[in-house]
Amino acid sequence: MKAIGTMTIPTRRRLPSGRRSVNRAVALTAFLLTAVPVPAMAAYRLDVGDVVGISVFGVPELQTRAKIDVDGDISFPLIGTIKIAGSTVEEVRDKLRKLLGDEVLLHAPVKDGNNTGRIGASEIMIEIAEYRPVYVIGAVAKPGERPFRPGLTVRQAIALAGGSGVSKNITRPVISVFRKVDQRATRIAAADETPLSPGDVVEVTVEAVASRVSQPQWPIHRERGAW
Repeated sequence: MKAIGTMTIPTRRRLPSGRRSVNRAVALTAFLLTAVPVPAMAAYRLDVGDVVGISVFGVPELQTRAKIDVDGDISFPLIGTIKIAGSTVEEVRDKLRKLLGDEVLLHAPVKDGNNTGRIGASEIMIEIAEYRPVYVIGAVAKPGERPFRPGLTVRQAIALAGGSGVSKNITRPVISVFRKVDQRATRIAAADETPLSPGDVVEVTVEAVASRVSQPQWPIHRERGAW
C-alpha cells in the first residue's frame, strides 16, 4: 500500500507481460461493450450537464462518476477540481494522465528492480454515462427538458413533450432548433427527422393556415326580378 495525500492507493503488483496484455484487452473490450454510444465520438465535446464515468485499470479507488457542473468542472480523486467542458474524451484522458503523474501510475518494482511498467493513457477509461438534456419549448403540451439519447429526432423530442398545440386545418407548427456552436446559440435548419445533439433547444411556434374562401364565378346569372 502507498499513501498519497489523504488517500491510500494499493501498490499494483507487476504481472508477466503476456498476462498484463490479456487483462488489459479484456478490460478494454468490456468497456467498449458497456459504454454508451456517442455520436461522432472523436469530435464530441463535453459540456455542462454531461455525466462521465472514469476508471483507471487496476486502481478501483479512482473509479468516478461525475456530472459536469455549471463552471465546466468535475471532481476527481487525488486531483480535485478539473475543467473538462469543451474537451473531447481523448483530451480529457490525456489531461488525467498528466495530472495523475507517475506517482500513481508506476507499477510496483519487481525482484530485479525493474520498474519501467506504467499505465498508459489507454488504461484510463472514460465513458459518457449520460448526455445533457435537450429542451423543447413553445407550443407543446409539456415544455421543458427531455433526456437525450443517440438518434433522437425533432419529431421524437416533440412527441416526448406531449406534441405540438396545433389545430387541424387552422394552424400549423413552425419548428426552430438552436444549437451551441463556438459558444454561441446558432439556429440550424431542421425538419421532423433532423437528428438532435445534446443541449439542443427545440422551439415550436404556430402560424395560421391561410383560409381558402370560395370566390364567385363570373358572370353571375341573376334571376328575373331579383334586382
